[in-house]
Amino acid sequence: MPPEAAQRLTTYCRERAGDDVRSVVEYSGDEYTVAYLRDGLQAQYDEDQFDDLVQYAREVHERLATVEATETPLGDARATVHYFENAFVIQLVVDENLGYFVTFNSGVGQTLGTFITDCLKRVRPSKSSG
Repeated sequence: MPPEAAQRLTTYCRERAGDDVRSVVEYSGDEYTVAYLRDGLQAQYDEDQFDDLVQYAREVHERLATVEATETPLGDARATVHYFENAFVIQLVVDENLGYFVTFNSGVGQTLGTFITDCLKRVRPSKSSG
């Protein structure tokens, strides 16, 4: 059974985004727990791919912790949004080791995705497509 905080996060995201929620993962140190994985997605990812996704999240988390340590004028880093071709990922930073990421179908962030794509077109028109 997923940790209580991960269950609360899953419930909230599912209430807000319904079936557009793809997964909810809690990670801490070298361990992670998949709190939610939408039916049908398990067939799309083998264990190594999921491990790689979690490792990527940990690396982002470490970079954010480094930003916090430098006391930037922007304040503490609390979350990131990642825009991929097939999904949006919101990564939440709870403390120096504990974090969560939630993946959503790309349609959830359609307005944000369009804005990002339009920004990308202005800086690299040949590589960005929407």
